[in-house]
Amino acid sequence: MQLLEETYQEEKVEDQIRVVTYELGDLVKAIHYAWRFPELRRPYLMEAKRALADLLVQLLITCKHLGFTVDEILQLGLQAAKESKLGKEVHGG
Repeated sequence: MQLLEETYQEEKVEDQIRVVTYELGDLVKAIHYAWRFPELRRPYLMEAKRALADLLVQLLITCKHLGFTVDEILQLGLQAAKESKLGKEVHGG
C-alpha cells in the first residue's frame, strides 16, 4: 500500500476513477470472450485474471483517495452481500 501511496499521490480522484472504469471494461470484455469463444477460454481467463488484478489495485487507490480503509469497505460489502438474496443463499440464510 505504501508503494501505491507514493506512486499515485499526485493523481486526482476524478482522473483516477476513469481508470477504474477502463479496468472494469477490460475485465468484462475478457470474461465475455472467454465464454463466447470456448476454444480460447484459457487465454481469455488469463486476461481476465490480469484485468481483475489491475481493477483491484485501482479500487485500493480509490479507497485511499476517498479516505476509506480497505477493511471498512470489505466489511461494508460483505454485510451488503449477506443481506442480499444472493448473499443469503451463499451464506445459508
